[in-house]
Amino acid sequence: AVPALVHGLGDGETGVVVNACFALGEIKESHASDALGRVLESHRSAHARAAAAVALGKLAEKKSRDALMQGLLDPSAMVRIRSLRAITAVSGTKSEMFIDQMRGDGNRLVRAEAIECYGSAGLEKHTKELVKIAQDDKDTWTLQTRPPPGVDVPNLDPDAVLEAWVGRPFARQILVANPWV
Repeated sequence: AVPALVHGLGDGETGVVVNACFALGEIKESHASDALGRVLESHRSAHARAAAAVALGKLAEKKSRDALMQGLLDPSAMVRIRSLRAITAVSGTKSEMFIDQMRGDGNRLVRAEAIECYGSAGLEKHTKELVKIAQDDKDTWTLQTRPPPGVDVPNLDPDAVLEAWVGRPFARQILVANPWV
C-alpha cells in the first residue's frame, strides 16, 4: 500500500494527493518524508501543501524540519499554520524561534496560532502571564497579558490573543485594548 500512496502524491488530482498525504501521515510512513516534503514545497494546491505539512508533523522526524521551515514561508496562511503546528510537534521547545517568527506574520490567524503553539510546544513561560479579572462577576472581564520579548506591541492583535487564550473563536466585544509593558 505504501508505494501506491507515495505514487499518489504525484497524481494530477488534488484530492488524490491530499488523501495520500493523510494516509501516509496516519500510518506514519517515514520512507515518505522526502516525497511529502516535495509536495509541501511545490504542489500547486494549498490544500495539498497543507495536507503534506500535517503528514510531516505526524511523522515527527527531525529531517522533516527543512520542508516544514519552507512551509512557514508559503503564501497560503493555511499552509503556514499547518507547517507551524507540525514543526511545533516535531521540535517541541526547540520550535520557539519559529513560533516567535510567526508571531509577526501578516495574517492574524497565523499570529493567533503562534500564540497557541507556545503552549503546545511546552513554552508556557509565554502564556503563564495571562491574568483574567472579573469586572462585574457576570459578563465583563479584563484579560491582561505581557507580550513575549521581541513582540511588536502596536501590531499585537487583541482578537487573536483572546481566541488563542480561549482556544476557539467566540462572541465578544472588545471595549478597550491597551499595551501593558
